[in-house]
Amino acid sequence: MFSTTNQIAATSVQAMLKKVGIDATLDPRVFTQLQQVTNLGGTWDGLIWGNRTTVGDPVSPLGRMYGPNTDWFKMMLRPPDYLDAVAAAVAAPDFRSKQKATWEVQKLITDKYCLLCWLFNLQVDVVSQSRVHNTGFNVFPGSGAWWTPEEAWLSK
Repeated sequence: MFSTTNQIAATSVQAMLKKVGIDATLDPRVFTQLQQVTNLGGTWDGLIWGNRTTVGDPVSPLGRMYGPNTDWFKMMLRPPDYLDAVAAAVAAPDFRSKQKATWEVQKLITDKYCLLCWLFNLQVDVVSQSRVHNTGFNVFPGSGAWWTPEEAWLSK
Protein backbone atom coordinates (compact mmCIF):
# COMPACT_ATOMS: atom_id res chain seq x y z
CA MET A 1 0.00 0.00 0.00
CA PHE A 2 1.12 3.54 -0.66
CA SER A 3 1.42 6.06 2.15
CA THR A 4 -0.53 9.26 1.51
CA THR A 5 2.65 11.04 0.42
CA ASN A 6 3.67 8.18 -1.87
CA GLN A 7 0.14 7.96 -3.28
CA ILE A 8 0.30 11.65 -4.23
CA ALA A 9 3.76 11.20 -5.78
CA ALA A 10 2.79 7.99 -7.63
CA THR A 11 -0.36 9.64 -8.99
CA SER A 12 1.77 12.60 -10.15
CA VAL A 13 4.16 10.26 -11.96
CA GLN A 14 1.18 8.47 -13.51
CA ALA A 15 -0.12 11.83 -14.81
CA MET A 16 3.31 12.76 -16.23
CA LEU A 17 3.51 9.42 -18.05
CA LYS A 18 0.00 9.98 -19.43
CA LYS A 19 1.15 13.29 -20.94
CA VAL A 20 3.76 11.43 -23.03
CA GLY A 21 1.33 8.72 -24.10
CA ILE A 22 1.97 6.05 -21.46
CA ASP A 23 -1.18 4.85 -19.74
CA ALA A 24 0.05 3.49 -16.40
CA THR A 25 -2.06 1.67 -13.85
CA LEU A 26 -1.14 1.89 -10.18
CA ASP A 27 -0.95 -1.53 -8.56
CA PRO A 28 -0.05 -1.13 -4.87
CA ARG A 29 1.55 -4.22 -3.35
CA VAL A 30 2.48 -5.14 0.17
CA PHE A 31 6.21 -5.32 0.89
CA THR A 32 6.36 -9.14 0.75
CA GLN A 33 4.91 -9.09 -2.78
CA LEU A 34 7.45 -6.46 -3.81
CA GLN A 35 10.25 -8.60 -2.36
CA GLN A 36 9.08 -11.56 -4.44
CA VAL A 37 9.61 -9.49 -7.57
CA THR A 38 12.71 -7.52 -6.60
CA ASN A 39 14.71 -9.89 -4.40
CA LEU A 40 13.62 -13.44 -5.08
CA GLY A 41 13.85 -13.55 -8.86
CA GLY A 42 10.22 -12.91 -9.68
CA THR A 43 9.23 -11.14 -12.87
CA TRP A 44 7.40 -7.92 -13.53
CA ASP A 45 6.21 -6.22 -16.68
CA GLY A 46 6.25 -2.55 -15.83
CA LEU A 47 7.75 0.02 -13.49
CA ILE A 48 8.47 -0.61 -9.82
CA TRP A 49 8.06 2.23 -7.32
CA GLY A 50 10.53 1.92 -4.51
CA ASN A 51 11.60 4.12 -1.64
CA ARG A 52 15.24 4.49 -0.80
CA THR A 53 16.70 6.36 2.09
CA THR A 54 19.54 8.84 1.93
CA VAL A 55 20.28 8.89 5.65
CA GLY A 56 24.02 8.96 6.25
CA ASP A 57 25.77 8.67 2.91
CA PRO A 58 23.28 9.64 0.19
CA VAL A 59 25.13 7.51 -2.36
CA SER A 60 25.22 4.27 -0.37
CA PRO A 61 21.80 3.09 -1.66
CA LEU A 62 23.29 3.04 -5.17
CA GLY A 63 25.66 0.26 -4.18
CA ARG A 64 23.22 -1.53 -1.87
CA MET A 65 20.21 -1.44 -4.16
CA TYR A 66 21.53 -1.11 -7.71
CA GLY A 67 25.16 -2.28 -7.57
CA PRO A 68 26.76 -5.54 -8.67
CA ASN A 69 26.44 -7.65 -5.51
CA THR A 70 22.90 -7.07 -4.35
CA ASP A 71 19.77 -9.09 -3.80
CA TRP A 72 17.62 -6.20 -4.96
CA PHE A 73 16.20 -5.93 -8.48
CA LYS A 74 17.76 -9.13 -9.74
CA MET A 75 16.15 -8.68 -13.17
CA MET A 76 17.64 -5.19 -13.65
CA LEU A 77 20.15 -4.67 -16.44
CA ARG A 78 23.59 -3.76 -15.05
CA PRO A 79 25.91 -2.75 -17.91
CA PRO A 80 29.66 -2.62 -17.10
CA ASP A 81 29.98 1.17 -17.54
CA TYR A 82 27.06 1.67 -15.17
CA LEU A 83 28.57 -0.66 -12.53
CA ASP A 84 31.90 1.17 -12.82
CA ALA A 85 30.14 4.49 -12.27
CA VAL A 86 28.28 3.15 -9.20
CA ALA A 87 31.56 1.85 -7.74
CA ALA A 88 33.23 5.22 -8.34
CA ALA A 89 30.35 7.11 -6.67
CA VAL A 90 30.29 4.86 -3.62
CA ALA A 91 34.09 4.98 -3.21
CA ALA A 92 34.51 8.73 -3.83
CA PRO A 93 36.61 10.24 -1.01
CA ASP A 94 34.98 13.67 -0.73
CA PHE A 95 31.74 15.51 -1.43
CA ARG A 96 32.73 17.10 -4.76
CA SER A 97 34.03 13.88 -6.32
CA LYS A 98 31.02 11.95 -4.93
CA GLN A 99 28.68 14.55 -6.43
CA LYS A 100 30.38 14.36 -9.85
CA ALA A 101 30.38 10.53 -9.84
CA THR A 102 26.73 10.44 -8.73
CA TRP A 103 25.74 12.72 -11.60
CA GLU A 104 27.45 10.28 -13.97
CA VAL A 105 25.46 7.38 -12.47
CA GLN A 106 22.26 9.38 -12.86
CA LYS A 107 23.00 10.07 -16.52
CA LEU A 108 23.64 6.39 -17.19
CA ILE A 109 20.77 5.01 -15.13
CA THR A 110 18.24 7.49 -16.52
CA ASP A 111 19.36 8.88 -19.88
CA LYS A 112 21.41 6.09 -21.43
CA TYR A 113 19.75 2.93 -20.10
CA CYS A 114 16.40 4.17 -18.69
CA LEU A 115 16.69 1.86 -15.69
CA LEU A 116 15.37 4.22 -13.05
CA CYS A 117 13.40 7.45 -12.92
CA TRP A 118 14.54 9.64 -10.05
CA LEU A 119 11.91 11.33 -7.93
CA PHE A 120 12.84 13.16 -4.76
CA ASN A 121 10.12 13.03 -2.18
CA LEU A 122 11.16 14.37 1.21
CA GLN A 123 9.09 13.10 4.08
CA VAL A 124 10.90 13.73 7.33
CA ASP A 125 9.59 14.78 10.70
CA VAL A 126 12.07 16.37 13.09
CA VAL A 127 11.10 17.24 16.65
CA SER A 128 13.44 18.89 19.11
CA GLN A 129 13.39 20.86 22.34
CA SER A 130 14.00 24.62 22.22
CA ARG A 131 17.12 24.24 24.35
CA VAL A 132 18.76 21.83 21.89
CA HIS A 133 20.98 23.69 19.41
CA ASN A 134 23.17 22.94 16.37
CA THR A 135 21.71 19.52 15.61
CA GLY A 136 22.11 19.93 11.86
CA PHE A 137 18.44 19.03 11.27
CA ASN A 138 16.92 20.92 8.32
CA VAL A 139 20.09 22.94 7.68
CA PHE A 140 19.53 22.69 3.93
CA PRO A 141 16.71 21.22 1.81
CA GLY A 142 16.62 17.47 2.07
CA SER A 143 18.70 17.34 5.24
CA GLY A 144 15.89 16.65 7.69
CA ALA A 145 17.08 13.16 8.60
CA TRP A 146 20.79 14.06 8.66
CA TRP A 147 22.22 15.42 11.82
CA THR A 148 25.50 16.46 13.39
CA PRO A 149 25.46 15.21 16.99
CA GLU A 150 29.11 16.18 17.47
CA GLU A 151 28.11 19.85 17.11
CA ALA A 152 24.90 19.75 19.18
CA TRP A 153 24.68 21.46 22.55
CA LEU A 154 22.10 22.19 25.26
CA SER A 155 21.27 25.55 26.76
CA LYS A 156 19.99 25.93 30.33
